[in-house]
Amino acid sequence: IADSGFNLAGNLFYVIGNQNAGQKNASYTGTAGFWEQQSLNTKLKNTFGVSVEPGWNFSKTTLGYAKLAWVNSRINLNDNYTESNPSNNQSGAFNGTVNGFGYGLGAKHLFTENIYGAVDLMGVTYNSYSVGPASFKPTQFLGFASIGYKF
Repeated sequence: IADSGFNLAGNLFYVIGNQNAGQKNASYTGTAGFWEQQSLNTKLKNTFGVSVEPGWNFSKTTLGYAKLAWVNSRINLNDNYTESNPSNNQSGAFNGTVNGFGYGLGAKHLFTENIYGAVDLMGVTYNSYSVGPASFKPTQFLGFASIGYKF
């Protein structure tokens, strides 16, 4: 981190684990008079991205920055459909890839000459995808805490 002034950095990141991307449950009476229940469960996984981080050095030890990112995730959607007429019970799954744009803020602070801590917050809006007649446009909010080494 420099004394003060403009700073430009980049970052590659990978999110370990699965992220819950929403659930939707619906119950209703169908046209044939049977009750129907549908449950959709969505997860994002293998999320990775690249970001550009323009920022400002507020002091020799503190940097604040904006975060603009391209993000890619695998998406898994599970659909379960139940009807009071048991012959119509169904389930299915959709697996695909979604790309998105991320935006957020971050800060870094030097604890020693070479060791720093960082905190980042970022929201991601993904492109939409369709499964049958339904269309989805996932969003995600990420928080990162990290320790790094300044070369």
